[in-house]
Amino acid sequence: MKLFALLLLLTLAIVGVNDRALAQSQPVKDAAGVARNGEANKPAAEKPSLNPNDARTAAQLFEDADKYLEKKFAEFENRHMPFDARLSDKIKQEQRDLAASYATLLAARQLEGQDVYYLGLLYNLARNFDAALETMRRFLAENPKATGEPAQNARAIIVIQAAKKGLLEEAGSRLAEYAKDQPQLAEDRYTLENWVGVGYFKIKRRRRGSSSATQS
Repeated sequence: MKLFALLLLLTLAIVGVNDRALAQSQPVKDAAGVARNGEANKPAAEKPSLNPNDARTAAQLFEDADKYLEKKFAEFENRHMPFDARLSDKIKQEQRDLAASYATLLAARQLEGQDVYYLGLLYNLARNFDAALETMRRFLAENPKATGEPAQNARAIIVIQAAKKGLLEEAGSRLAEYAKDQPQLAEDRYTLENWVGVGYFKIKRRRRGSSSATQS
């Protein structure tokens, strides 16, 4: 699995490490160059179809979706194919669609333990953040003694999504749990603290606005 910092970057919808590495090693080509190789003119890829008989574990499904970008970018590099922002966006959308497809497959199973955690990661990768929040809440509720990377990643997702919704008591509580456990990286903890801080700032700003409107 990727480092915790990279998971957090994905949660924040920041460009991943593999994408940046490709951009550095493969100069960006213009759209005409891509079109000459047929990639830019291809119709949008169809969403992956579900195979209800797919027997892979939750961890295997997440790993396949998580590594999708890395595999595709490596393929482009090996074939010396031109690459631009539009193609990058297309591949990222394919990854999100794949993650959503796997999440649907997993959600139909009777899940427990870390399988619930991987379902939450798939929802997060698919940018279905509401489902990711609910699933990580379920994972921690069903596994109150969970520690280590799964618990920390679950808490990070909850902190960010709860803060975005203004659920600052929940966000602060999970942040406190995160601060007491390992592994954790300083930049990740700072980012989580910033999300909660911004949430409180927005509430104060709204209150000041309401107070000013009442006085006027």
